[in-house]
Amino acid sequence: MNTSLSRILCASAAAALLIAPATLSAQSKAKPQDSSSGTLSTSASLSHKVIPNYAASEVYASIKIEAREFVSEARSPLNIALVIDRSGSMAGDKIAQARQAAARLVDTLGPKDRLSIITYSSDVEVMVTSLPVTEENKTTFHKAISGLTPDGFTYLSGGFDKGCDMVSNTIQEGSINRVILMSDGQANRGVTSISALERKAQTCLDKGVSLTTIGLGLDYNEALMAQMARAGAGNYHFVEDERSMARVFESEAKGLTTTVAKNAKLVIDLAPGVEMLKLHGYKYRAKGNTVTVPLSEFVSKQRKEILMRLSVSAQKSGARPIVSMRLKYKDLLNSRDVSNKLALSTSVSADEQVVKKNVEKKVIAHAQKVEVADTMERAMVEYEKGNQKQAAKMLEEQRSSMNAVRSTYDFEDDDSFGRVEGELSSMEKEVEQTAPSSAKGKKLRKSKRKRSYDIANDSLAF
Repeated sequence: MNTSLSRILCASAAAALLIAPATLSAQSKAKPQDSSSGTLSTSASLSHKVIPNYAASEVYASIKIEAREFVSEARSPLNIALVIDRSGSMAGDKIAQARQAAARLVDTLGPKDRLSIITYSSDVEVMVTSLPVTEENKTTFHKAISGLTPDGFTYLSGGFDKGCDMVSNTIQEGSINRVILMSDGQANRGVTSISALERKAQTCLDKGVSLTTIGLGLDYNEALMAQMARAGAGNYHFVEDERSMARVFESEAKGLTTTVAKNAKLVIDLAPGVEMLKLHGYKYRAKGNTVTVPLSEFVSKQRKEILMRLSVSAQKSGARPIVSMRLKYKDLLNSRDVSNKLALSTSVSADEQVVKKNVEKKVIAHAQKVEVADTMERAMVEYEKGNQKQAAKMLEEQRSSMNAVRSTYDFEDDDSFGRVEGELSSMEKEVEQTAPSSAKGKKLRKSKRKRSYDIANDSLAF
C-alpha cells in the first residue's frame, strides 16, 4: 500500500465500517464538506471529519468541479492553431490521414471562428496564417492542406511556439483560444526536454491559450505529450490508428463549441499549520500558503477533479480550519465573471474512537483511484526502462492494496473497483510477458499512461 495512504488510513481502519457522525459540540462548527452551484458546480470534502488533538494528521481534500450542460443557441468564437508534425516518419497513410483530418476540421468551423495551420519538421512553416473561417477562406485552407508533404526531423518546440504566438496575437473578445498539437515521433530539434516544454505550455496558458496534444501511433513520447497537455490545461489524446485522427480533430473542435466557462482557476489558501504534501490531477503554482490551479475552459458536462494530500498540525480543541478556496471563472452562459468561495474545516478530539469513526469513505475511494492511476504511470516508467519484474511487482502490490482498502471501507456502491482489479491483473501479466520495445509493448505503455491521465483528472474514468 502507498505509504502516504497507509498513514492516513491507519488511524481509522479498525472501525471503518462504523462510519457515522460523532457527537461533538465542536463538530457543529466544523465544515468537512462544502459546495457551490452555478454554471460550474463545486463540491469539496475532507477525508477526516475529526482529527486527533494529540498528533499531527494527514488528510485528503477532494475537490470536484462539474460544468452545466450547454443549452445556448449562441456559442463563443473559436481561435485555433492546428500544429501538425510533417516529419519524415509521417510518410504514407499518416500524412494522407493528417490532410483529411485537417480538411474536416476546416469544414467544422464557421465564419466567427479563426484558424491557422502550422506544420513542423526540421523547420516550421506557417501554411495559413490566422484567418476567419469564411467560405472564401476555406478554399485557401483546403489548398494549403492538400500540399502538406512529409520530410525531415521533429522540431516540435518551434511548431508549438509559432502556434501559441498565432493564437495569442489574434484573441478576440470572448473567444476560446486553443493550440492543437499533433506528433507521431520524438522531439529531436530545438527544445526537447519535457520540463522545458511544460514551461512553454504554462507560459502559453498565461497568455490565455490552452493546449491539446494528440499522439499518433506507437513511437511518440507519451510522457511529453501528456505533461504538456496537463501544463496547458487542455486535453491529451492517444490515436493508435491514423484513420481515427480526423474524428479526434473534429471532436476536439466540436467540444470547444460547447464551452460554458473559461479562464477558470482554483485559488486555494492553506490555513496556518497546514502544509500541502501533494496535489494530484493538475499543474499548480504555489506561493506562500496559496496554491493556484489553472483549469482553463470547461465544456458541456465536463468534470475536473483535484485531490490534495495535506499535513495538519495538532490543535487542542475546537473546529480546525484546513483550506479556503475561490473558484474564479468567466461564465459564458450568463456573460459574467464568477468567484465562488468554499471552506473546509474539521473537528478536533482526544477520543481515538471518535477519530476512527469519522472518516468520509467517498474521499478515501477517490484517493484510492488516484493511487491506482499513479501506480499505472510509475509502472509504465519502469516498464519502458526494461524493468519488467519491478513494474509487475508494483502492479501486484497495488492490486493487493486496493482490495484491502476496498474491503475495509466497503465500497459496495462502486463496482468499478472489481473491474479495475481485473485490469491490473491483466496488465501485470502483459508487463511480464511482453517486450517493452515490441509494438504490443509500446501500445500497452501508451494506452495505460493515457488511462492514468484520465483517471487522475476525473475519477469517473476509473
